[in-house]
Amino acid sequence: MWVKPPPGSYKMNWDVATNNRKGIIGIGAIMRDNHGQVIGTIQAKRVLHVNAFSREAYAMMMSVFFCKEISVFTFILEGDAMQVVNLLNGKQLDSSYGGLIVEDAKGVLNQFTKWYTAHVKREGNRAAHHLAQNALNLCEDLFKLEEIPVVFNRL
Repeated sequence: MWVKPPPGSYKMNWDVATNNRKGIIGIGAIMRDNHGQVIGTIQAKRVLHVNAFSREAYAMMMSVFFCKEISVFTFILEGDAMQVVNLLNGKQLDSSYGGLIVEDAKGVLNQFTKWYTAHVKREGNRAAHHLAQNALNLCEDLFKLEEIPVVFNRL
């Protein structure tokens, strides 16, 4: 179950869906405030032939850039990819493709006022996962502000 962030805070959840047959990934992310109101969403599709860790790291990085673009500089970054969350929270360097994406994301995150990363079980990341699954069928990326995506009307 998704848990609201503390008062005055935002939470950005991200996830990835994969279509191995087509060689594509869907990226989904949703930012909500402490009332659970949708602030913004991402649905994007990419041709990306990398391992699961690198796919999750890429989706997290897109989420970080989205926060920067909409000028939200204090937030919780939450995902169900334990390896990505642990690397974001740690000081160790991972020189794999996904590890380098995480390092780049840390560089951007360190420009923010206040942020932290938390791991969430899949049940708490359902909204981001549905966005990622829907993204697999899109022709173009969708970046929405203060609008509930149509995919949620079908749930």
